[in-house]
Amino acid sequence: MKSAVMILLLSVPLLGCHIEPTAALSLAAARGDLPAVQRLLASGTPADQRDEYAYTPLMWAAWYGRTDVARRLLDAGAEMRAAVFIEMEVCRCAHCK
Repeated sequence: MKSAVMILLLSVPLLGCHIEPTAALSLAAARGDLPAVQRLLASGTPADQRDEYAYTPLMWAAWYGRTDVARRLLDAGAEMRAAVFIEMEVCRCAHCK
């Protein structure tokens, strides 16, 4: 599992897209705020909750290289499949400025 997370995180380029998450769990994941991620998950927020861009918290954690948050989300049941498509989304995002 650890190697899969590292491969996922190392394969995601940061292309300077100017969007930011507004859903609480996605925002905490993007910022690398592990205590907030843990609180939100404990309060019942789904690990795969999508934000207004249809991104999951795991996608945001991967985008910003937040390995500790990504591991916690995976432990909470986040689907890695959902985050695998982030490279395609990042490329699309580069054109949405």
